[in-house]
Amino acid sequence: GCRRLSSQELLEEGYVTTLSGHPLRIHEREGSIYVNDFARVVSSDQEAVNGVLHFIDRVLLPPDVLHWEPDAAPALRRNVTAAAEGFGYKIFSSLVKEAGLLPLLQDASHRPLTMLWPTDSALRALPADRQAWLHHEDHRDKLAAILRGHVIRNIEALASDLPNLGPLRTMHGTPISFSCSRARPGELTVGEEDARIVQRHLPFEGGLAYGIDQLLEPPGLGARCDRFETRPLRLKICSICGLEPPCPEGSQEQGSPETCWRYYSKFWTSPPLHSLALRSIWARSSLWGQPQGLGRGCHRNCVTTTWKPSCCPGHYGSECRACPGGAGSPCSGRGVCMDGMSGSGQCQCHARFTGTACELCAPGAFGPQCQACHCSSHGRCDEGLGGSGSCFCDEGWTGPSCEVQLKLQPVCTPPCAPQAACRADNSCECGLGYEGDGHTCTVVDLCQEGRGGCSEHANCSQVGTAVTCTCLPAYEGDGWSCRARDPCADGRRGGCHEHADCLNTGPNTRRCVCHAGYVGDGLQCLEEPEPPVDRCLGQPPPCHVDAVCTDFHFQEKQAGVFHLQAPSGPYGLNFSEAEAACGAQGAVLASLPQLSAAQKLGFHLCLVGWLANGSAAHPVVFPAADCGGGQVGVVSLGARENRSECWDAYCYRELDVACRCRRGFVGDGTSMCNGKLLDVLAATANFSTFYGMLLGYANATPRGLDFLDFLDDELTYKTLFVPVNEGFLDNMTLSGPDLELHASNATFLSTNASQHTVLPAHSGLSLVFSAVGPDNSSGAPVAPGAVVVSHVVMWDIMAFNGIIHALARPLLAPLQPRAVVAPEAPPVAAGVGAVVAAGALLGVVAGAFYLRARGKATGFGFSAFQAEEDAEEDFTPWQEGTSPTLVSVPNPVFGSHDAFCEPFDDSLLEDDFPDTQRILAV
Repeated sequence: GCRRLSSQELLEEGYVTTLSGHPLRIHEREGSIYVNDFARVVSSDQEAVNGVLHFIDRVLLPPDVLHWEPDAAPALRRNVTAAAEGFGYKIFSSLVKEAGLLPLLQDASHRPLTMLWPTDSALRALPADRQAWLHHEDHRDKLAAILRGHVIRNIEALASDLPNLGPLRTMHGTPISFSCSRARPGELTVGEEDARIVQRHLPFEGGLAYGIDQLLEPPGLGARCDRFETRPLRLKICSICGLEPPCPEGSQEQGSPETCWRYYSKFWTSPPLHSLALRSIWARSSLWGQPQGLGRGCHRNCVTTTWKPSCCPGHYGSECRACPGGAGSPCSGRGVCMDGMSGSGQCQCHARFTGTACELCAPGAFGPQCQACHCSSHGRCDEGLGGSGSCFCDEGWTGPSCEVQLKLQPVCTPPCAPQAACRADNSCECGLGYEGDGHTCTVVDLCQEGRGGCSEHANCSQVGTAVTCTCLPAYEGDGWSCRARDPCADGRRGGCHEHADCLNTGPNTRRCVCHAGYVGDGLQCLEEPEPPVDRCLGQPPPCHVDAVCTDFHFQEKQAGVFHLQAPSGPYGLNFSEAEAACGAQGAVLASLPQLSAAQKLGFHLCLVGWLANGSAAHPVVFPAADCGGGQVGVVSLGARENRSECWDAYCYRELDVACRCRRGFVGDGTSMCNGKLLDVLAATANFSTFYGMLLGYANATPRGLDFLDFLDDELTYKTLFVPVNEGFLDNMTLSGPDLELHASNATFLSTNASQHTVLPAHSGLSLVFSAVGPDNSSGAPVAPGAVVVSHVVMWDIMAFNGIIHALARPLLAPLQPRAVVAPEAPPVAAGVGAVVAAGALLGVVAGAFYLRARGKATGFGFSAFQAEEDAEEDFTPWQEGTSPTLVSVPNPVFGSHDAFCEPFDDSLLEDDFPDTQRILAV
């Protein structure tokens, strides 16, 4: 797809490369042209509109197709690193992983991709220092930038299309192009023959790759070969051998201690030690004049290891740019480049070579190797890279070097052209740089033929036979060799802001990137604001612990910034209209830091809008030629002097934090998220007494367990009255009916409370709401089987399956009359003595009970509860504090008859209620 070759040109070339990337060998045998010694050309040079056809007698198959199975399933495309390893590009695959580029390459917004994979042999051929630099963890960002220069987004280019696509842009933002090689027909190269494509059509999930024979160097990144450098430390102290002080901090000892000479005092055993050069041996103190002596000492051999920035061979300057001629062949291999970080990049050419990149022959030399001409002073040499070295002799001279003078001056009739010389036999020969029959000589258009030897990035002009080459504006050099101009090396850092780096992105193009801690487009950099933080992660958290928190300001990935257009369409708002449009949305024009925060969260838009400072800008997340010119960040047009210009608007509105209780909880999500009724009881410290009694009731009787299940049921909504801890007197406990009296399967809110409202209780009784006087007497008579509810200290505590009202005192079920059962009549045959004995025994027992009851203090009863009616009511502490550990304690009253209200006798506790006595003893 690169050249149109006739059969004769095929034979002259010998080898060509097909679109698949496979080489073909062309040769002639027995008068026929053969391809790869396999297929014979049966018809050649069949002209077509867009090429030439050569017909062969056999089908050519690539090697990988020879072993193809017809029923084999097509291979699935693998991810980029697995595919690279499978095709043999293992080092490149590891570099992609180390640079952390997989998420970028897997992003669907960038696909399809065209990638260039350097071969393992090319990467191994790099200098060892360069390889170490690429793999060092401190250079991950530079490595990622270099690898992004091998990726082209949003295109899957076939080999047949590459030379015709023109300049493309890599994901590093630098331009890249492809061309046909001049060395072999059909071969493809990257850029100005910077790299050669050695393998084609390597599919992977998301795109297509090509193998290249070297690592590309995006402009501005250079080729660093930093290395560790070890330097010895010169210690000033010479010590007693075996007592040398340790090496200074930051250095390490290497080898054994070395000997040195030191002065020592004759009168002190521990004198200060001083270093002494070896020449001081001859400057010993006089035995009579100085009280010092000279002796042998030791000092440690200490070295420091530092990381020294360095350029790879063939690169120069602080940015490590490639020397003229390219990194692969500095100075075209015909000179020595002044490389290194302190180098100038100039080429010192070998003898017979000249030019910026030593690409030209010096005067008096010819041919590709610039051989010396051997013409005498009477002849002119056909010199230069394309010269033949032949000598064009002046009239009257001849010989290979024009060293022989003719005896007779030749005369030509008619006379020769002024640009020609007359030769013997009345012939005229046009001079160098002219063509014709000698009588008429015209200048050869050297610029038409091979561009006159000028660089492909230069303009060729010709006056007479003299050719002048001038580099294009975006390039610099002598015209014969032109390299891309670096705008960052203009002494003004390319016009970038003082807090920005200038990055060379191509011929005379640059990108300004703000330093860490600053935001902007590089031409203007402001201090970076605090990065947007999810307010749900703050301390203290804005929501309840049992709520789901959503920060809309953070979750929408725009940090409160949104784009606004005029109703008529894009770019229809001047500055004042943009302010008004944002205000109508309850927002203001966004500031540059606010737009930058949104960009960092992924806000990407290619529409310019007004900002609060009167500038116009738009956010760019990934580079594109048609969106910000390949820049990434906030691309700003700067402050607009004319605020009547029409753009869109970027507005800012701080969004809310939403708190929503998790499933199974109710509340506002901020201050309250309550679970089921039992969860609220367990979590509220001032409900612990009542909650403990509920657990004891459930542990003691099946009816209590059923009541607990009733309270835990999610399907029915209930009302529960819970007395606070302060409402229970010492040793006060509630029976099962008392506990069940506090619950209702009906829903009752404070708004429903009124005088004489009746609510059915779970125990079967009724609850009546009424105002109660200080003596606990209602203002109206209460129906039998009803209990008065009063002194509610807190209404409407919401739960997931009901509602709780807090009471100042517990509710007590009314006393039930004890049923009396008549004993069976004794048999008629029973003796009178037995009746008398039984009566006497009953009398004794009854007397004992009476006497003990008269002598024992009055125990727990309802009157005690009534006696506390006038006690001070302060129930605020129950809302504070943390929930105590709750212990289930069985209720000792549950086993007694409902009508029994007198205190227990000690003997009864021991004899009739052993379980209760054991529990109370605990």
